[in-house]
Amino acid sequence: MRILEVGSGHNPHPRSSVLVDKYIEPFEREGPLRVDRPIVIAEAERLPFRDKLFDVAIARQVLEHAEDPFLFVAEMSRVATSCRVETPSPLMETMFRVRAGHRWTVDQIAGEIVVWPISQVAKSHYIGHLIETLYERNAFVYLLVRGRPDIFLTIYEGVEPSVRLGTESELRESIESRMEALTGSPRAKQLAWAATAVRGILRSKWEESRLARWAAGGFQWPVLPAEGSMKATTTSSLRALISAR
Repeated sequence: MRILEVGSGHNPHPRSSVLVDKYIEPFEREGPLRVDRPIVIAEAERLPFRDKLFDVAIARQVLEHAEDPFLFVAEMSRVATSCRVETPSPLMETMFRVRAGHRWTVDQIAGEIVVWPISQVAKSHYIGHLIETLYERNAFVYLLVRGRPDIFLTIYEGVEPSVRLGTESELRESIESRMEALTGSPRAKQLAWAATAVRGILRSKWEESRLARWAAGGFQWPVLPAEGSMKATTTSSLRALISAR
């Protein structure tokens, strides 16, 4: 299966086949760009690939940064048969401090990707600072957040996704429904979700270390600029992925 990851940054998914990122330098990410697989430097709103070249296109923690989320998702849908988009949920955006570069908050409603400008999300700097401190220093809070992706993440998976602007009442309902699901959960269930998070984290770290050992052998894929300025060092197999647009 050929998987394209848009906005791969410093932590691409272990199973992604081809990576795309907008910046070589560390901009709005926590570390240097990882180049252990074929990678193209290009904008998500103008992907330099043929239609339906990939089986799946994924974007993890990226859509909320997009300048144009409508074109972002349309391009993912154009180059891949199906799409998977993951972002912080509106509740998580409300609870945590303002993130640099976040322009949108995102939810999935009735099979549609729904976006709101981040300015519509009510935030408290002090509450956000408190929650982030607990998340970083309190193991139970950390594992609870990691173990409840249904509450703290928005995950869309589907074919031909559509995007629209949400209303203020839809945003309020999204936040309140997730808050109710979180506070109404018995402690036993919360501990079970925390245990699930531990297993997921351990598996993710194992897959990352496996790829790191492979990359340590000295092999590194070339970083390709966007279309129209590719260097002579570009591999022929990866060049075939780039469409003449």
